[in-house]
This record gives sequence, C-alpha cells and structure tokens, in this order.
Amino acid sequence: MNYCNFAKVMLSRCTKDTSAINWWNNPDKTNIDYPPPSFNTSLTLRTRHENYINFMRNYPKMQIDYKTMEKRITRIQSYLTNPKYWQHDNKDGQRQEFYQNFSIYNWARLAEIEKKRHQLTNCNPCNTTHLDKSYIHKSVPKENLQLKSLCEQVADKVSPRTSGNKSNAKKEGKKAVDQKLSQKEPGSIVIWSRLAKKYDLKINDRVPLNGGQVLMEFARSKGVPVFQFNKHTRISGRDFKRRVRRSIKAGSLYNTSYSSKIHSDVQTRIRTGEINIGMPVAPKTFKKDLISPDGTLTEKKQQVYGRKIKIRRHQRERD
Repeated sequence: MNYCNFAKVMLSRCTKDTSAINWWNNPDKTNIDYPPPSFNTSLTLRTRHENYINFMRNYPKMQIDYKTMEKRITRIQSYLTNPKYWQHDNKDGQRQEFYQNFSIYNWARLAEIEKKRHQLTNCNPCNTTHLDKSYIHKSVPKENLQLKSLCEQVADKVSPRTSGNKSNAKKEGKKAVDQKLSQKEPGSIVIWSRLAKKYDLKINDRVPLNGGQVLMEFARSKGVPVFQFNKHTRISGRDFKRRVRRSIKAGSLYNTSYSSKIHSDVQTRIRTGEINIGMPVAPKTFKKDLISPDGTLTEKKQQVYGRKIKIRRHQRERD
C-alpha cells in the first residue's frame, strides 16, 4: 500500500491517541513536550476520521474520505503491526523507529513547503527525502530502494582522476564535489553530466550512462539544494522543460496554397461541371438566430441537401 508514511501512522495510531489529539488541539503545542501515547479504543471510526481531517485540514492532497478510510484502515493497521512487513521482522525495533520518525509531532516540525509536497498516495517526499527512514518498512517501491542503493554506491565511488591511495581519493572527490557546488550561486548553470566525467564517477568500476542524474541525486541526498541551479530550464518553480523529439519524414513538402484559395477553386470547378458532386436531394432548412451589431435580432435560414450520383454516370466514368 503506497500511502504516505505520515498518513499511515496518523490513521492507524494518532487518530485514537488522546494524548496526540490534545497536543494537536493545544494552540501552544510548540512549547509542550511530546506526551506518551494513550490510546482510546472506544472511539468510533467516524470520530477517528474527523480527527484525521482536523490534522490535515490545510493539506488537501493528504485528505481521505470516510468510505476509503473505512475500507483501508484494517489493512493499514495490519501493515504497521505485523512483523513480516518490517525489515528483519522488526527484531531491531524498526517499527518503533518508524512510528517516531513519521509521528504527528515530526509532521508539525516539517516546513510548510514540504508539508504541501506530501500526498496521500504515491508520496514523492516519503520515497525520496525520507527514504532513509521509509525503507525499514517493506512497502517502499523497489525502484526507490534501487535508488537508495545507487546513492550509497555513489557516495563510495565518487573520486577524482588522481593517483595514490583510493580511500583518500574518494574523500578528496566528495570534498571536491561539495566545494564545487558550494561555490555556485543560486540560479547558476550546472551541467551534471560534465561534473560526473570530471570527477570520474563510477559505480562498481563502471561509468554509468546517466552519470549526471546519479550525481545530482547524490548531491540532493547530501542536502545540496540542487533545484536552485539551472533555473533557465524551468517552466515553473520545479518543472523542467522536456525536449520533444519529432520524427522527420522524408519527402514532406510545405503546402503554399491557402485554404481559402483551394475552397474558391473547388467551388469554381463545381459550377463549371468539372467536379460532379451529384444532385441535391432531401433538402432541410436550418434556422439560426443572430444578433446584429446594433442589437436587433435576425433570423438566418440555411438549406442543407443530401447528394446522389447516378449509377450510369459512375459506370461511364469507369469505362
């Protein structure tokens, strides 16, 4: 179930935790220590849904309707309590760590911009920014786990083209990348693929084809605000322009004739009989009301015909 981790914890735990509910409703909650949980199992599902709506009142992407919650709540609670859904079967306290990382208290500490990025399903921040905490639950998509593994490999493999001790070269490579990016001003141009070649980025002693993307993701995972660069390629604050590749068809020519000219030419050929469109049959009159520029209402009539062509003419033209 690819739900936001904050939503999972709040739906399954915080909506029935009276301590968390009272803490949230307190206007001065920032100055109050986090209380221990106190679960009230007698709360109805409708009340728990209202509590969740209260938590997420300002974040429409995190909202869930009552029927969906009624259908999913049992499965969500099973996902968060059954040991088989945790790494190492929850033998090292992974479940409690997950609860703490994605509790309502940590949600309140998030920046407002990040809160608005979270969404109920397919939550990108949970699968990227918080991936180091999300992966302890087995509901994380496989492609995100591969990305985490890739970033860890990059952290060990980034090194400049220098001879000498490999461990020192790795440290120098990481330091050089951090120093290079820290010198860049917001809005400046960073060509990630060129940086990957410059610092000889390798994964398992092989140069990745998407080295620029890997290096950018590695820098982002280390806290570098990568989206402040290359603003000239943005459409909005976070969207990048995509190049559209169009196939070039051989032999295509530009038509220099205007449609109005073609239309008048066809009408002339119809009147001269050069083009036969058949005899008009089954006329039908359509009425249309028009308002003139001076405000008067006028009625316009237009007759539309069907057409028929004699079979003998077809045979004669074919012969």
